[in-house]
Amino acid sequence: MKNKTKVIIYGMAAALLTVLGTALRTLGLFNFYDKGVGYFQSGAVVPEILKWLCIIAPVCFLFAGLFSSKVNIRPAFNGFISKVGSAVAAVLILVHAVYLVPYCLSYVEGNVVVPGLFLAFAVISVLYFAMGVTKKAVVENRALLGFAVIFYATAGLAKSYFDFKTTMNSPDKLLLQVAYMSIMLYMLAETGLLIGAKKSGRFTVFSFLAFFFCTVSSVPSLAAYLSRGFYGFLAAPEYAMSQLGVLALAIFALCRFVDCLRGASDYTEEELEALKEEKKAENEKK
Repeated sequence: MKNKTKVIIYGMAAALLTVLGTALRTLGLFNFYDKGVGYFQSGAVVPEILKWLCIIAPVCFLFAGLFSSKVNIRPAFNGFISKVGSAVAAVLILVHAVYLVPYCLSYVEGNVVVPGLFLAFAVISVLYFAMGVTKKAVVENRALLGFAVIFYATAGLAKSYFDFKTTMNSPDKLLLQVAYMSIMLYMLAETGLLIGAKKSGRFTVFSFLAFFFCTVSSVPSLAAYLSRGFYGFLAAPEYAMSQLGVLALAIFALCRFVDCLRGASDYTEEELEALKEEKKAENEKK
């Protein structure tokens, strides 16, 4: 079996694990969740399965990355699927940025520095994703802006961590923080790909991690917020808007991985050049 085929199978497995995790958390929130205290019911089976899935899935992704390190993944900067992912991400983070403007202006819960940085990096992140839609974006400039997305996730992580209204060990808060950390790791791999780093295994692992944790965190949380039947963390509009940004990265990571994998090869760049030269020589003989 070719290495590229293996990576496609790993990607399908990662997608199935993500769907399973999202379904389990949604089921847990709406059926096994104590809305008054913000925790899953003690002894409930579904949250327990979800907990173990969140532990096992990253291990599976790590092995997938190790076995896919030989695949030559080429960055599809202007691929159609990448453009769709960039456009969706830009719109969702823009919505979050627009929400953050009045939120920062009316912030009375302490130092406004962290929310202010969250807003600033959200705006710059929109520029990063908007550049992904254009036909001729300067790769080096876009890679530099990619660090703004990392700082955007860092600011979101800091804001949730220093939010003392929600207990530190809240499962929803912890999952959001893990999602932000997966975004940081993914964007490091993404910016590396933009500037020519050939680390396909790392890109595969971090793509799977970001897609898994960002989807499992954002989709059920947004469903809970829209249902208007929850209190505390899941009912807070600032966190619902934050989950839009997390969802944006889940969609972007999926689109980028699919687009890059379309142009992937079992041969290195040197081997591909040698094959082209060999084919050219054969055509000249004919």
